[in-house]
Amino acid sequence: MKTYKSCLKALIFLSILLAPLSTAIADNFIFLSVRPGSYNTNKRLNIVPLKKDIDISYSFVNIKTGNKNADISSVEADVPYMEPLYLTALKGEERHYGIVVQVSEKNKLLEKRLLIYTIDKREPIGAKTSEKSGVYYRPVLIAFKNNRKDSVYYSLNGDIYTNPHKWNGKPLVLVAEKGKEKKYVLDCYTEDSAGNRSSVKSYAYIINHKEPYLNILSPVDGDFANYQFLYIISKNVQWVKYTLDGSDPVKNGIVYKGPSLLKYSGNINLHIAAKPQWSANVNYIRRSIFLKIRPEKELSITNDYPSGLYKRGIKIGIRRNENEKIFYTLSEKTPKSYDFLFKKKLYLRSVPSAQKLYTLRIRGLKNSGQWGKEYRYFYILDRRNISEAKTESKVQKKAESGLPPSPPVINAGYSKENRGTYIVNVKSLKGIKILYEISSSGTPRDIKPGVSPVVESPLEISVPYGMQGDFLINFAAITSAGIISVQKLLRFSIDKKPPSKPLLFPAPDGSVYDKSIKVTVEKKEGTVFYTMTDDGTEPDDPTENSAKISRELALNGEKGKLTEYRIKMLCRDDNGNISRIFGPYSYIIDMRIPVIPRIKGFENSEKYNSASVTINIPSDYPNMHYTISENGKIPKDPNLKSPLLKGDSLKIEGPPGRETHYTVKILPASVNGHIIGPIKTLKFTIDRKPPAVPELAGVKEGSFYRKQVSISAKRTEKNESLFISYSTSEVPPPDPLKYGEKLTGKLIFDVKNGEAKT
Repeated sequence: MKTYKSCLKALIFLSILLAPLSTAIADNFIFLSVRPGSYNTNKRLNIVPLKKDIDISYSFVNIKTGNKNADISSVEADVPYMEPLYLTALKGEERHYGIVVQVSEKNKLLEKRLLIYTIDKREPIGAKTSEKSGVYYRPVLIAFKNNRKDSVYYSLNGDIYTNPHKWNGKPLVLVAEKGKEKKYVLDCYTEDSAGNRSSVKSYAYIINHKEPYLNILSPVDGDFANYQFLYIISKNVQWVKYTLDGSDPVKNGIVYKGPSLLKYSGNINLHIAAKPQWSANVNYIRRSIFLKIRPEKELSITNDYPSGLYKRGIKIGIRRNENEKIFYTLSEKTPKSYDFLFKKKLYLRSVPSAQKLYTLRIRGLKNSGQWGKEYRYFYILDRRNISEAKTESKVQKKAESGLPPSPPVINAGYSKENRGTYIVNVKSLKGIKILYEISSSGTPRDIKPGVSPVVESPLEISVPYGMQGDFLINFAAITSAGIISVQKLLRFSIDKKPPSKPLLFPAPDGSVYDKSIKVTVEKKEGTVFYTMTDDGTEPDDPTENSAKISRELALNGEKGKLTEYRIKMLCRDDNGNISRIFGPYSYIIDMRIPVIPRIKGFENSEKYNSASVTINIPSDYPNMHYTISENGKIPKDPNLKSPLLKGDSLKIEGPPGRETHYTVKILPASVNGHIIGPIKTLKFTIDRKPPAVPELAGVKEGSFYRKQVSISAKRTEKNESLFISYSTSEVPPPDPLKYGEKLTGKLIFDVKNGEAKT
């Protein structure tokens, strides 16, 4: 007992060392090294008995998460607990384990319960904010959109890794002081109930509380011979509107959406209005420009490049009348004769990764000294996106003109060392990543770029001993440009459920057989190994090297002998799973000749004067047939159709008032009647006839005697016993059988002289 307690304490202590105290749990019967719940790492579950002679068995069931009240009464927990259960999941997988644990003591059920574990290694979806990154001209309220079960952690202009804050559900307020601009960097991630964290997402916000700015770079006041270009620069305003007829742009204006050529002529009264971004009271910014556009019917000057937006530098050539000289300025000044004289070409150069603005004003001077009309051009040379365009071109080429990559090549199979582990190798072209999604719920999961995990090494999938699982894995290749291949689905099963106990026919129920038999072994699949003895001793435990049972097992008996076979079995299924050892099972073949031994307490040919006679016949054979006759008749020999004795005794009642002679013949037979023994004959008499009243001699009824009287009685049967009682008074004598004396000779009556007695 002390040894058991010491071992038990050691097991519990070891289990506690292997599992943190916060995850362990114990009750009256068992200790669990990991309490049921959700975890983000693999767990090793130890189940330790807290009492002696406790048997623990279990089975895995498919069950929905959280359904702790499921009916498990019909679930057979038939897997004996022999080793720790390893509860695992792959990266990016959420796997549920339902375990029915049964605790018994000497075949008496003590407890049956359902344990639910979830190994959740899926990265939760990152937190989404209510406002996108950008520039805002107002206070910004940030709330997080996330799964209600997930927690959000954030850092505002800080280090998310060293000092995260848990979001309490109230919006974060981003503001800036008046006249200033403030930048915010918001880092955040989510954490689910199992402790998995999403990747960190970053959002950038600029809260601009600066004064609004509005500048009209083109057109300008003046009188021009060509259409003018509209270009407005604004900051910290919600919108810019304009009209060309002098009406209020706030009410009737066109929303300015970018540079454009105004193809209008005549008197143009350009009114512009802008609404500030940050303004409690609406206070519009307004500008006005007046210009005349009077195109010449026959242009005296023609420019190769009209006003507009260009992505490179331009080389301007001008066609003019031969009798004119062309003067120009690169400012908002009307050209004079002392300004630049236009020769063959004018180069307007751009700056890489920058924007450059040019104003070109041209006027012709005729040989007569008369000035022609003025032309005004406005150019935007913007090369800020040229390098980006080149990069995009390279990416496009690398992505092979947008064609999806080929699906990955899958090479999968069971581990040679352990069929309970399935190994998956996937290959794709160099530089191509492989994504996967795994499911054990029966429905495949689709690949989601940015969410699905990346294959970094061979995938090894396993299940605990006693479990059978079906798995679906979707694979897809993805390029650096985010182009995904067609998905490829892999299906497989892992079976670590040990084989069930084989069925034996006839069943080993303690029956005794009187001939050789064949035991049929029924199994679902696999191989049955066995060991057997025929002398009643317990056989050794079978192994995979023991003899195999194909279908039948012959158990032969020996004539005249009792043979007890004891059998142990071990099963192995087609997946290589080994069962526990079943047995030993006992089969008894008794081919001894049945013999009725000497009957104690019974004498053959004896006479009995009781009402009945019970003959107790001790025998190892339950089948005893008999025949009976009365008054000296000889009964027929009994056979297997003759009546059977009830139990091991025969009770015969004699008829009252008669003396009956009985002859009984008894035939012992084996269980199924295949072997019979010698017939035993019994003879006896039941005498229920009362004896005659004895005749008394030496005295006469009512006589008077003066001398000694000698009384004797005459027996009617040789072995009769006579009892006599008498009295010396008027009181009748008592019952002679109860209170009298046995008469063995003469009975003498006498009195003293002078006395008289009756």
